[in-house]
Amino acid sequence: MTKQGENYEELDQYDYSDGEYLEKIADKYTEPIGLFLLNFSILEQGLNIAVADFISDRAHEMGFVVIKN
Repeated sequence: MTKQGENYEELDQYDYSDGEYLEKIADKYTEPIGLFLLNFSILEQGLNIAVADFISDRAHEMGFVVIKN
């Protein structure tokens, strides 16, 4: 069993409003955040269609109304 601090990696989470810092770390996080958002969107669409199919096999309209509200 490892000690709690052994696998610690300093995170780039600071409350800097200065643009230089954000520009410095932007390249590091842009791709992973973008991929996460795209994959989340794909998951959301799949879940929406699954709910709509569950509510009515013939049309998605009622299912989308339920999801929206």
